[in-house]
Amino acid sequence: PFKKFTKGVAEQKEKHLERVTSLSAAATKLNLMVANLEANIVSDTYTAENVNALKVIHAEIEGKQRALEKERSHGQHVLDAYLALGEEFTALVDLYTELKDSLETYQWALNIKE
Repeated sequence: PFKKFTKGVAEQKEKHLERVTSLSAAATKLNLMVANLEANIVSDTYTAENVNALKVIHAEIEGKQRALEKERSHGQHVLDAYLALGEEFTALVDLYTELKDSLETYQWALNIKE
């Protein structure tokens, strides 16, 4: 009886291995079919004309991004320099702004009288 049992188990094991191999092959085939469909979709979507247009758009975006980064970097440098001058400089700038505004007001008032 034990021999019969082990023979049955061995036969069942072979059937399972065949089934696993068959399912694995089917899964591989399906994966290849999906990859092929994806490749077809991409090639249909991205024609040579579309790719060239996207390259132009990409280059323009990169150029604008570099320009913005340069502007940001310059602004940060100016701000750092301004902050390094301290509170005394800030007070002088405020005074200068007040005096300039006053002069513009006086100039405007003098122009009205004429």
